[in-house]
Amino acid sequence: MDLISFRRENLRQQQENLQKAQSGNLLQNTTAQNSMLGMMDPKSKVQEDILQTKVNICQTAYDIRKHPNDNSLNERLSCYNQLLGQLQQLKTQMDQIERQYTNPAEALARKSRLMFSIQGCQL
Repeated sequence: MDLISFRRENLRQQQENLQKAQSGNLLQNTTAQNSMLGMMDPKSKVQEDILQTKVNICQTAYDIRKHPNDNSLNERLSCYNQLLGQLQQLKTQMDQIERQYTNPAEALARKSRLMFSIQGCQL
């Protein structure tokens, strides 16, 4: 799935979750509660970051072909590749958390804590 399609689908899901969350009592309605939790799930952000990093890798590889003597581009490409690996590992860990914890609120809390483990590229 490309980045633009992913963003469109993510927006559609957010709208659907918002409608469900607004249609019920958040204190008593589990559908409304799960919809609210779905809007806060960091896994979709990780997937979007994976796709954006892939775009950045392609753009940087293109720039390297245009400017082969620019060492900063090679450093940038290396950083993006490392970041991609970290993000893919993070997504795998989040998948494991979803399987391990059946309580959506607890799974969300654990996935949110993982988000702080990623180091972005310092460009």
